[in-house]
Amino acid sequence: MVLGILYAVAIHQSQGRLRGLTCAAIGISALPISIVGLLAGFLMAVMHSEVVFVGIAGIICVLAVVGAIHLTYRSLELLIGAQRRPA
Repeated sequence: MVLGILYAVAIHQSQGRLRGLTCAAIGISALPISIVGLLAGFLMAVMHSEVVFVGIAGIICVLAVVGAIHLTYRSLELLIGAQRRPA
């Protein structure tokens, strides 16, 4: 997460020489997604869920991961894009 933030700052300061905003977004999103995934897995194990419930929960987790990465990417894109434009 820290490296993702540092890389996003480096992309911003490079004036277009560096690319890889997607990788920075994934790096920033990795820690929160991992924590949520571990908690969800723990809760499912405690509840002794049925196979169908686990499948549905897995699909929801995948969608949440993709959404979090996309949201982080778009936020960084807007932040960096807004700061590149002259005032």
